[in-house]
Amino acid sequence: MSEHKRINVTVSRDVADAVNQAVGDGEYASSGDVVREALRDWTEKRRARAQPDDLKAFIAEGLAEEASGRLVDFDPEAVKAAGRARSRAG
Repeated sequence: MSEHKRINVTVSRDVADAVNQAVGDGEYASSGDVVREALRDWTEKRRARAQPDDLKAFIAEGLAEEASGRLVDFDPEAVKAAGRARSRAG
């Protein structure tokens, strides 16, 4: 089980009102639940920003695909026609 630590945070009146409204509307059981969800989202965004190498690898892979000539321009009409042909054949 993870260790929990209590911290105190001061927020603007508007933020406090929004949190209280979410709890009052039944979206959350407590203001702590609202803050925990917000912090989970923040943590995930930080983790994503801290790992740009994954994104760089995907970009490099896409550029390599383009350079190899294996990519073709997207033709939505050709895709629709192929789908119709499969549908008629099936």
